[in-house]
Amino acid sequence: MYGESLLSKIIDTNDPLALKRFSIERYHFPTVVERQAYDFISDYAEKNRGNAPDYRTLVAEIENFNYLPDVEDSLEFLSEKLKDHAGKRMLHEFLTSKEVSEKFSNMTAEEFTEWLTENTEQIKRQMHLNHKVGLDLKQDTDKFLLEYERRKIGQSFKIWQSKFPSVNNSIGGYFSGNIYTWYGRSGRGKSVFVMEEALEAA
Repeated sequence: MYGESLLSKIIDTNDPLALKRFSIERYHFPTVVERQAYDFISDYAEKNRGNAPDYRTLVAEIENFNYLPDVEDSLEFLSEKLKDHAGKRMLHEFLTSKEVSEKFSNMTAEEFTEWLTENTEQIKRQMHLNHKVGLDLKQDTDKFLLEYERRKIGQSFKIWQSKFPSVNNSIGGYFSGNIYTWYGRSGRGKSVFVMEEALEAA
């Protein structure tokens, strides 16, 4: 329910970046259809300058997806509910698994407590319930590698054109992931140039 509502809201507001903004991952969605819809919206946005597909396109591409028009709940509320339900689902699957029963029987109380804590903390991280900002070099290795491979084949970057044609001719604009520094003597207009570029990008 919350998955379909969230994805429908994203379509209506043309805001697929909300998936990244609220740390929504594919595994948060409980059904195959919702995961397919998530994949389609994400892929569509990457290829169409961050725009979401029309709801009719989504329904035509993803069979059995239940589009819900005029969802009034906020994207933040829907995201929190989706992740909360996903967390409970993952915890239930883990706590009722055969592995937990075996570890409980074969480990000491201290060992089992440590093992249980480590695994539940991992689920917590997967749900982003701690609202962390950015990526963790130790915990998010797969994400770094995936992003590296996508950038290597030219599928994961944005370009902001400069206000000044000479900059575009020289370096092709500003690429996401790069750092650019304006430098020069005091009073030469660096702040004005940077302000103009920021307004152009906005």
